[in-house]
Amino acid sequence: MQIRIKGLVAFFNRVRGQLQSGVPKNEVKELQDEIKTITRQVENLCGQYGETPASLPGPSRNAYHFLKRLDLHSIPVQTGSKPAPQNQPIKIRNVVAIGDRLCNEFWESPEEILASEEKMQEYLKRISDQCTRIERTCEKHAGTPANLPTPSQQVYCWLKFLENPAHLSVHLAALAAVKKLIEKISDAKKHPPLKVHLINTQAIYRFRGYRDHILLKCSEGFIHADEAVWLEILKSVYRKKAKRNKPLNDYIASSLFSGVIFEMESEISLPDYNTKGHVHDLDDSFQRVNEQYFQGEMEKPKIHWNRLLTSGKMGHYQQVRDTVMISVSLDQPEVPEYVIDYVMYHELLHKKLGSKVINGRRYAHTPAFRKEEKRFKQFDSATDFLEKFAYRQRGLPEPESLLRKLFSTTAGVKRSFKEKREKSKPDTAQKQKNGSNGKLPRKNGA
Repeated sequence: MQIRIKGLVAFFNRVRGQLQSGVPKNEVKELQDEIKTITRQVENLCGQYGETPASLPGPSRNAYHFLKRLDLHSIPVQTGSKPAPQNQPIKIRNVVAIGDRLCNEFWESPEEILASEEKMQEYLKRISDQCTRIERTCEKHAGTPANLPTPSQQVYCWLKFLENPAHLSVHLAALAAVKKLIEKISDAKKHPPLKVHLINTQAIYRFRGYRDHILLKCSEGFIHADEAVWLEILKSVYRKKAKRNKPLNDYIASSLFSGVIFEMESEISLPDYNTKGHVHDLDDSFQRVNEQYFQGEMEKPKIHWNRLLTSGKMGHYQQVRDTVMISVSLDQPEVPEYVIDYVMYHELLHKKLGSKVINGRRYAHTPAFRKEEKRFKQFDSATDFLEKFAYRQRGLPEPESLLRKLFSTTAGVKRSFKEKREKSKPDTAQKQKNGSNGKLPRKNGA
């Protein structure tokens, strides 16, 4: 059973915003108490079901770990300077409804749309027109889509993502595969019809029963998920008991999932002050990396923290918008400066080297990329830290500690095998009893 705690990620985002701008001195104690209360409530709720926060869905689990690890004695106090200006939200009617309508149409006939070039072009035009309408409306109000309320902002980012024909094709192919899987495992007598929407949502997935159907809304990040992952989701919808959601948890922690989320988030241009985190400043990191590895000649891209905690992919470079995004998961005191610089260097290499197309497939991590990546002075330390950090974010034991439990050294492995072999040998007295060759007598039927 996987526990879902509503509002935990939203609370994390609020706390992070307060940490970035500084907390008024007279509100520090209140915030400290609130964080302690929330983390304690999360632990108690999990305990009621015989679980721990490690069993929470990825975003909630990461939000809990972030809050739990916060040094409450080092809350930044707001200085006399004014906080970063906040533009008024721009409300545009029917943006969310447009997203829902498209989701319904995609679900009804994904294979038919995929098979028709005319229909594909029709949908791409509809999507592009909606994006243009939103952008022009924001311009009229002297703003950008970043000023939209969160639900509308998410739909806009989703539409921009699907504006790419390759992304739309993968989206439709995923829906077609899920439809076939549902036909295979559902029981029409027991289960009402199931509709699946793949869209940009803060939840990993959620479902709701209606009079004549069940609506399952899943993150767009699942477009690359395989059958095993979808089976875990469908089991929870159909109330079938499942073992630990390992395929699902592993996928959510993968770069396949977070890569899509990063790509959608990069469609929104965030203000420059978003580079300064609670602990680390991305502008400072860019300056260090640019001077040391690019001789100060790298043209600065847009740089900002993303808004979603991740446990696998820690950075992303969006070439079309020339944007580097770094996971907010790394904005913690335990993360060394050189780790932030390594992720920054990795993403700037994508800007410098681009990608290579081989047999129609795009490759970014080419041999040339890997060779240049290792120029980073603390490459081994940074990659080792990130590997262990990812495991901690997922509430799992670090891989090195697991290996140490099995075999601490090569000599230890050899010794353990030798001991087993010695134990399996009959002793000298037994050898004499059984004969000079030292073999045990063969039992009948052996």
